[in-house]
Amino acid sequence: MKTNATFGFGPALLIGFVLLAGSALASMRCGTDLVQEGDSKLELLEACGEPDEGNVEFDTDIWFYRLEGAIYEVHISNDKVERIQVTQTSATP
Repeated sequence: MKTNATFGFGPALLIGFVLLAGSALASMRCGTDLVQEGDSKLELLEACGEPDEGNVEFDTDIWFYRLEGAIYEVHISNDKVERIQVTQTSATP
């Protein structure tokens, strides 16, 4: 039995975008410096300075920076930035 199935470019493009989005590194800008996942704790401190707050969960430091109306949550493990996420943004009028 022969089947002629053609899907076109739509599904292939969708899969490509999903893969690209999943592999993108999170980052945050401190002045003119860009901090990304994988950077060292020292690079983070040099770029952004001391955090506004911080705590420790298990073996991970969690630092919070308030930058340009957003709060960035930075997870640091083994002296490396493991994860950066925006936890809240301020509404702008």
